[in-house]
Amino acid sequence: MKQYCSGFVSSEQIDTLRGMLRYKESHLQHIMETIQRQNMTDSVLIERLQSIARINTSNISKNNSHEVQSDIRGIRVESVSSVSDLHELNKKVLSVQAECGRHIYIYADSLRMQNEVLNRNLYNFITRLDGQAQNAFKSREQKITEAQEFSLWTFSIVIIVAIVFLFFSFLIIRHDIEKEKRQKDKLQQIIEENKELLDMRKKIILTVSHDVRGPLGNINNCAELASSTREKKKRENYLENIRHSCRHILHLVNDLMDAYRLNDTRELNSVPFYLDSFLHRISDNFLRKANSHALIFKTRHRNINVAVKGDPDKIEQILTNLLTNAIKFTPSGSIYFKSEYEEGKLCVEICDTGIGMDKETLNRVFSPFERAAQNINSEGFGLGLFITKGLVEALSGNMNVNSEVGKGSAFQVIIPLMETDEVVEEDITPKYHLSVLPKKVLVVDDDSILLKVTEDMLGRNGVICTTCVNVQNAVEALYKSDYDLVLTDIQMPVTDGFGLLELFRNSDIGNSRTVPIAAMTARGDGNFGIYEQYGFCGCIHKPFEMKGLLAFLSGMIVKSGYSEFDFSRLLENTEDRQDMLSLVIKESEKDLTELEHALKSVNRELMRGIVHRMMPAWEMLGKEKVLYEFQAVLHDTNAEEKCIKETAIQVIEWIKKLISETEKKMNRNENIDS
Repeated sequence: MKQYCSGFVSSEQIDTLRGMLRYKESHLQHIMETIQRQNMTDSVLIERLQSIARINTSNISKNNSHEVQSDIRGIRVESVSSVSDLHELNKKVLSVQAECGRHIYIYADSLRMQNEVLNRNLYNFITRLDGQAQNAFKSREQKITEAQEFSLWTFSIVIIVAIVFLFFSFLIIRHDIEKEKRQKDKLQQIIEENKELLDMRKKIILTVSHDVRGPLGNINNCAELASSTREKKKRENYLENIRHSCRHILHLVNDLMDAYRLNDTRELNSVPFYLDSFLHRISDNFLRKANSHALIFKTRHRNINVAVKGDPDKIEQILTNLLTNAIKFTPSGSIYFKSEYEEGKLCVEICDTGIGMDKETLNRVFSPFERAAQNINSEGFGLGLFITKGLVEALSGNMNVNSEVGKGSAFQVIIPLMETDEVVEEDITPKYHLSVLPKKVLVVDDDSILLKVTEDMLGRNGVICTTCVNVQNAVEALYKSDYDLVLTDIQMPVTDGFGLLELFRNSDIGNSRTVPIAAMTARGDGNFGIYEQYGFCGCIHKPFEMKGLLAFLSGMIVKSGYSEFDFSRLLENTEDRQDMLSLVIKESEKDLTELEHALKSVNRELMRGIVHRMMPAWEMLGKEKVLYEFQAVLHDTNAEEKCIKETAIQVIEWIKKLISETEKKMNRNENIDS
C-alpha cells in the first residue's frame, strides 16, 4: 500500500492508520465477546436454575438434608430444602445477574466511548489524509501542468534552435557554394589572365625582336660608317641617326615599363594643384607641336579656375598620350582640345580631323600591341592607348571614343577631381635657370662605358668627376680627397650599392660619414622610395641624359644643404669678415628692393643697371652665370615679358638665398669668436 500512496501519504501516517484500525477492530471484538459471554451466562443460569428446581422438587421428599451446590460465576448455591429457599436463591441469582449486567453495561459503555473517540480520531485522520491527498493531487496536477508548459517551452526552444541551426547551416552552405563559385571564377580569371600574359609575352618577344632589332642595326651601321669617314658633316649625320635610334629604343623601353607599372598605379600621388595653369601649360606645349606639323590647334577650357586635388602627373600623361596620338594620326587639318570642370569632375574631349578608325579597329584599339594604322604608326609598340586607358581606370575615370574613317576621332575622358582649400605649392621655376651643381663628384659603377659618359657629361659642366669600377677604388679615392656627392650603382659584384652605403657610414674615411650618397639603378619598377628609406639621398634611373643628370645632382645638392655661394674669394683679403658679410647683406637687400620694384613695370633699363652693379660681387661669390643668364634675356629684343618676369623672379630668389646664406655665415663666425 505504501508504494501506491507514497505520493501523498507518508509511511508513518499509513502505520498510524493501520494501528487505529487494529485498535478499533480489537474493541469491536471485545464488545462482541462480552455480549456473547453475557448471553452464554444467562442461558447457563436459566438452565441450571431449571435443573436445580426440578432436582429439588423431586428430592425434597427423599432427602431434605441433601445439599445442592453449583458454582455460577463464583456463587455457591446450596441445595434448599424448601420453596422459600428456592425463591431466595432465585433472587440471589437475579441479583448476581443484574450485577453482571451492570458490569457488562459499564464495560460496554466504556467500549462505546472509546469507540466514539476512535471514530473521531479516525474521521479526523481520514479527513486530514483526504486533504493531504487532495493537496497532493493538486500539486501533481500543477506539476503536470508545469511539466506540460515546460515541455511546450522546451519544444519551442528546440524548434527555434533547430530553425536557427538550419538557417545558419543554409548560410554556411550558401557561403561555401558562393566561395567555391568565386574560387572557380577566380581560377578561371587567373587562367584567362595567364593566357593573356602568355599571349602578351609572345607579342612582346615578337614585337621587341622586330622593333628593336631595326634601330640596333641602324646604330651598328651608323657607328661603323661614322668611324670610317673623315667628313665631319657625314659623321655628324651618322651620330644624329645613332642618337635618334637610341631615343627610339629608349621610348620603346619606357612604354614597356609604363605598361608593366600599370598594376602599381593604385598608389596615387594626390596633391593640390591649380587646374587652369595645369591645362594651359599642356595647351601651350602642344600648340607649338601642332604648329610644327602645320596643324591648327584650338582650345576651349571652361570653369577651370579652381584648385583641385589629384594626381597631376598621371592626368598629364593621359592628356599627353591622347594629344600626341591626335597629332600623329592627323596628316592635315585641326585638333580641338576641350575641357570643362563641373560637379567635381574634369571632362576632357580631344577631337581631330585625322584618318579615323573603323569598327574593327575600335574594338581592339585599347588592347596592347595593337596599332591603329600600320603605315603611319611605324614607331612604338602600340601601347599608348592601352596605357592611357589603364591610367584612366586607376584614377576611377571613364574613357570613350567615337571615330569614323576619313573624318577623324574624338576621345572623351571623365576624371573625378574634388575641389580643395589646401595650399598649392606653385612651381615658379623659370624657363631659363642655372642649376646648383656640386664641385666634386665620385661615381661608382662596374659599367666602364657609363662611367666614361658620366665623366664627360659632368666635365662639360665644370664638375670634377672621379670614376671607380668597384668599392675598393672608391675607398682609395675618399682617402685622397673629399667629395660633395657620391653616385653609386646598386647591382655590382662583390659589394653592391647598399654595402657601399653601410661601409661609408660606418667608417672614418675622409667625409664618408657626411657625404650625400645617391643611387643609380636600371630597375624599371619605379619603387625609388625604398632607397631613401635605406639611407640614400635620392635615386636616378639609368640610362639618363645630361640634362636629367644635372637636374638630379642640383636637387641632391640643394636637398643636402650644400652652400651655394663661395665666400672664400670675397673674404680672403679683408680683415673684418663680419663687416664685409654685413655689407653683402645690406647691398643685397638694396638690390632685392630695386629689382622687385623694376619687376612690377618690367623696366628693362633699370634691371640692366641693377645687374651691372651686382656683377662684381657675384663674380667673387662664383655665381656670375646667374646674372649672365639674366643679362642675355634683358638684351634679347625678342624676349617676351613672361620670360623676363620668370628670369627676374629666379634672380630675386637667388638674392634671397644669398642673404640667408650670408646671415648663416655671420652666425657661425660669431659662435667661433665667442
